[in-house]
Amino acid sequence: MLSPLAFCAVVVQLIALLCHVRGGVYTNPVLPRDFPDPVVMQASNGLFYAYGTQSAGCHIQVAMSSDLVTWAWKGEALPHKPKWALNSTNFWAPDVQQHGNTFYMYFTSAQDSQTHEGGGFCVGLATATNPLGPFEDVGDSVVCGVDFSVIDPKSIDAGGKTYLYWGSNSKPLMVQELSPDRKTLAAGTTARAVMYPTSEKYQRLIEGSWIEAVNGTYYLFFSGDNCCGATAEYAVMVARSSSPVGPFETMQNATGAPSSVMLQLSSSFIAPGHNSMVVDKQGKHWMFYHAIPVANFQKNIYDRYLLMDEVQWKSGWPYINKGEPSAGPITAPVV
Repeated sequence: MLSPLAFCAVVVQLIALLCHVRGGVYTNPVLPRDFPDPVVMQASNGLFYAYGTQSAGCHIQVAMSSDLVTWAWKGEALPHKPKWALNSTNFWAPDVQQHGNTFYMYFTSAQDSQTHEGGGFCVGLATATNPLGPFEDVGDSVVCGVDFSVIDPKSIDAGGKTYLYWGSNSKPLMVQELSPDRKTLAAGTTARAVMYPTSEKYQRLIEGSWIEAVNGTYYLFFSGDNCCGATAEYAVMVARSSSPVGPFETMQNATGAPSSVMLQLSSSFIAPGHNSMVVDKQGKHWMFYHAIPVANFQKNIYDRYLLMDEVQWKSGWPYINKGEPSAGPITAPVV
């Protein structure tokens, strides 16, 4: 017969095992440090990697996790600036995917040939054989603009083709086919708009495209209006299409809802947005996004922390419980 102490130890181990199997619990934020514009992906080694906009002296940050809940910040993923942006101090919004043994990182920076403030942004591409990097630029930018309308890249593979999305600076979100090597825009193709800004709250400036394919439907998640700083006002909206290039119908137009917003501020976090998504072993979708803790915001601290929440589905549309960031203990993903 087990002693009381030994019995308690066994119970603790069983509870720990049960929590691991069921995913355990977590509380936002999952990475309490400045980690804007996060993209999260699972590599072939089974581990998860998060990449974020410049901060803490890094051009592009990277963090690593085995369970999507506990994250280890690993520092710099893009140690060398591309030759077309040697003078830039802006490195934003990475999108990373693995194809074969190569990791492809699309990112935003300002090209040296455009020196006016807020101008001349491009999408670049860097590759690595290790998800932690170092990622090295392939040599030339993929697509450029005369202002900051060419930002926030997102790539997907669909129907045997690869597409790149970007935008916007109060201009439309765009998409164009990429070449088979993923390094350039495909010859003979043109960019087309998939979503236009409107005069409605959160949609006057839209950015941060994320495409999630679910049962043959392509969901376009996008964010607006103002991601950052003392005037931050940001939320996530959603539209859908049967094609990766649209036309996309917003949730508002399709359902008659007051808006297409599916995630906005709460009493604990403000300006949530610029999301990515991961599917766990149970087939549940988990949204990763940044937000500013209200307690920090009230102290004029505007760091954007990494948060995670489950996306649920109703009548063909995604939603997050209460439409705001969770603040209490939540059942974690099963990975």
